[in-house]
Amino acid sequence: MPSDLADLLERCLHQDPELRPRSMSEVAAEMAGIYGRALWHPHRRRVPKASDLLADEYNNRAVSLLDLGRTAEAEEAFTAALSTDPRHVQATYNSGLLRWRRGDTTDEEFVTVLDTVRNDTGDPWQARLSLAQVHLERGDVPVARELLDSVAREQPREPEIRAALEAVASGQLVHAGCVTAEAVPWYVYEQRMARSSPGGALKPAGPPELRIRLTADARQALVACDGAVRLWDTRDGTCLLTLDRDRAAHAMDISADGRYAVAAGTDEIVRLWDLADGRCVRTFTPQYLKGTTAIADTRLAVRAGRVAAATDDGQVLVWDTGSGRVVRTVEEVKGGAPAFELTADGRRLLTSGHEDGSVRLWDVATGDVRQILPGYDGWRPINCMRVSADGRHAAIVGYNHGIALWDLDTGRCVSTLAQHTTGAKSMALSPDGWWVLCDARDDRLELWDLERGRCLRTFHGHAGDVVGVQITDGGRIGVSAGKDESTRRWRLPGAYEAPPQLSRPRPASERSDCGNSTGIWPFATRRTGTPAPSRTFAGSWTGTARGGPPPTWTTCCVVCRTPGTAGCGRTECAHSSIAWPGAGADGLERSCDQREATMSSRRTPSAAEGELDPLLRRVIDLTGDPKIDTREVQYRRAAEAGNVDDMVRLGARLLDKEQSPEAAQWFRRAGERGNALGMHNLGLVLSKEGHEDEAAQWYRRAAEKGDVPSMVALGGLLLSGNAPWHEAEHWFRRAADAGDVKATFFLGDFAMEDGRIQEAEPLLRAAADQDRADAMYLLAHIMASTGRTPEAERWYHRAADKGVPKAMNNLGSILMRSGRLQDAEKWFRRSVEHGTVEAIYNLGDLLEQTGRAHEAVSWFRRAAAQGYSDARARLARLEGRGNR
Repeated sequence: MPSDLADLLERCLHQDPELRPRSMSEVAAEMAGIYGRALWHPHRRRVPKASDLLADEYNNRAVSLLDLGRTAEAEEAFTAALSTDPRHVQATYNSGLLRWRRGDTTDEEFVTVLDTVRNDTGDPWQARLSLAQVHLERGDVPVARELLDSVAREQPREPEIRAALEAVASGQLVHAGCVTAEAVPWYVYEQRMARSSPGGALKPAGPPELRIRLTADARQALVACDGAVRLWDTRDGTCLLTLDRDRAAHAMDISADGRYAVAAGTDEIVRLWDLADGRCVRTFTPQYLKGTTAIADTRLAVRAGRVAAATDDGQVLVWDTGSGRVVRTVEEVKGGAPAFELTADGRRLLTSGHEDGSVRLWDVATGDVRQILPGYDGWRPINCMRVSADGRHAAIVGYNHGIALWDLDTGRCVSTLAQHTTGAKSMALSPDGWWVLCDARDDRLELWDLERGRCLRTFHGHAGDVVGVQITDGGRIGVSAGKDESTRRWRLPGAYEAPPQLSRPRPASERSDCGNSTGIWPFATRRTGTPAPSRTFAGSWTGTARGGPPPTWTTCCVVCRTPGTAGCGRTECAHSSIAWPGAGADGLERSCDQREATMSSRRTPSAAEGELDPLLRRVIDLTGDPKIDTREVQYRRAAEAGNVDDMVRLGARLLDKEQSPEAAQWFRRAGERGNALGMHNLGLVLSKEGHEDEAAQWYRRAAEKGDVPSMVALGGLLLSGNAPWHEAEHWFRRAADAGDVKATFFLGDFAMEDGRIQEAEPLLRAAADQDRADAMYLLAHIMASTGRTPEAERWYHRAADKGVPKAMNNLGSILMRSGRLQDAEKWFRRSVEHGTVEAIYNLGDLLEQTGRAHEAVSWFRRAAAQGYSDARARLARLEGRGNR
């Protein structure tokens, strides 16, 4: 090898990216020179004309540039990829990862973008894999597992899918989400009612102002509400202690260990309380600058023997708990009561509101300013600040400033979060100071990675403002307390990093031509609702597939691994059903249109697909002519050669042609070779044909191999066959433990029917949190029957929004009782549209109460005609008064 060629190769592989050649053009030019020097004549190959890179190539170039640390160039390549194909799955995913990890977008916004691309492109497996990877990183393991299971059935040999499934199966990934939710009655809903006018209807007065401080382990909360300070057990919702009933308190704090509290009453005297017996052990009197001064907030560092308070005349005072004397006063604050924090060791004090717009760190002992943190508006209040347990870091939210993390030892701002975090009022720092849990818009919680400045996970669950948060258990658990009278414990995500995705090399005939200049749509576009222009094929045929617009592709069928078409009526795939809604007339789920070539050409082909000539495949998909569709022959050849996946594909193909006996034979052959999908599909066919006992055997075999849908199917079959409940419960419980929302709902439903409300509630809540509408309705019913009206209203509202008619009626009833008659009428009318007889009666009742008796009569007549006895009595009374 020529020495200069060896030098070139060495530079190409150099560890330092800056010392490598900048492009392949540079490499090609240098190799041409080496060729000329070695062979004594110039290189004769003509330099090819540069062509536009397609989205695949742009995406792969961007991933390589990222690996080299050339982020700006990578972003340009991603932009070019998405300009070429705005729905390119890998480019959307990779560029989204980059933006998410640097805080330009939240996890929910990123998931929404991927969901949109998934729907627009016909749900290819690459889109589901991308979503699964993002869900694994944000800690939503059940959703990720469901996506990976569906992808693995289509692409069992893909190494990326196997690696992700192995990570899930390892048990080391954290399922982040709500662990427990406990109702805590900070205030009584029924007591917060007011009449709209003398003698008028009652209406909610709205939740009161709340201040909540949680202990370090979040097992107790000190709450200032309605002029009282109470200590609550957040685990069971009991009030442990009420402090100083005679002097309403407003500014308060609790020690990290929950042993002491400090509170300021209406007499503006600060009191230190021993929470073991409710005794006041010390009082502190502020030294006011003016007679109208009031205490605005307090802090307690009990181990250091320090209490601090801020007054609305701009002072921050620090007392010694032993002597009760003031040991430090800060009076440089402007514009009212400042936000402030006292470190846990009591040695340093952080104050805001200074005229130069800074936040200052003070040495309590000497009164010296240790650090000045610049950049804040001195005339705008700081929303919130928190200091880490070790006193090294502070998180500060200022007006028009997102959450900023400061190193208090150096005075340096080490991280600034997105602009929308300016609204945060409650937040908590992790013990290491690198994670923030804070309230967000629309009653949400957000977990922020301060090292990267990104929102790792958004949590939903509260129905009111979050006013208290804490991070406990070494940073593994977050706790929130809200105005919806509840506390929630959240398991926080672990460490998983989604890998980038490269685009696979494809034949030119199958590449994306989005945005090309010819006006011809690419083969198998799979765009939802996108009409295809006329195309010319082989110079002799014009038109669109099947002589009209292409079908609207929807979710791929798990059984047959082919896409369905819009309008087929399927609501769930056959693989996840026993006889659920969406089946055909004979009860069997169908795979709809079987034209598999519309699946993404980037996936690993089956043995059958590998033998189909690309030109023939294109003709088949353009014409849909069954006479030349040889795919079944290809599947049969591969299945007879022993390919288990193609046995299942062939069985699904035959089942679609209503050749159930032969389909069952191929499913049986696949099942006998250990294929869980074959076992499940055989069980499905057998159960539809009335062979429940044999179907149960195959479902059991698949379930024992860990197939979750088969566990659900087996549980349902056992119930329908009058087997003992505990047998069905065993399989439902296993499926629920694996994250199956349907099984979780069944367990909750059965527990509720048996009157085991305490067992039913967490199960139904878990299913409702996974967006199951019937679970929301039953959960709301439990809330209403146990007197938790606000939470019942919230769950009825969510179920009603999802179209549950009885939830609409029950929501209307709650609204009517609380005086919100206009909203109640709206929901009654929506429920009436679905024929709910209770809603017909309730609408008549509301109309009568609001003076529309003549209109009420017609609704009572409708209810009476449907056998509603109360309506007959009301109708007779109204007609007796002359209302006809």
